[in-house]
Amino acid sequence: MFGHGLRSAVTMGRLRTAVRNFSTLDLPPDDLLARLDDVVIQMNTEAGTCEDGIAGATCLYAIYDPVSHSCAMARAGHFPPAIVHPDGRAELLDLPAGPPLGVGGLRFEAVELELPEATQVVLYTDGLIEDRRRDVGWV
Repeated sequence: MFGHGLRSAVTMGRLRTAVRNFSTLDLPPDDLLARLDDVVIQMNTEAGTCEDGIAGATCLYAIYDPVSHSCAMARAGHFPPAIVHPDGRAELLDLPAGPPLGVGGLRFEAVELELPEATQVVLYTDGLIEDRRRDVGWV
């Protein structure tokens, strides 16, 4: 959610519930993000204009199959995950960014990867790397 405070916390709770419900439909990550985008747009419509502005959020959704070691991912404006290979090398994945949730009308793109056994996928919040004095455009 863009912002902080009670309104942001409530919005994130609603989005978390939506993700849990959509995940039971076994949707691919790009389709799930499209539905979640619709939820944010609907939330904005219901809220009308308010002093906090339009609700929006970034999201990365991934589905991992431990049998095949395949991982399908899509992101909505969120920073890409890092991969730590079994030999200790780390890299940021080059995933299509997609628009933040709430923009509407734009597509999300899923990528499927095969991850070797013992590979770690590192997910993180943008709050971990954001700094008001530094541009995070390096990601």
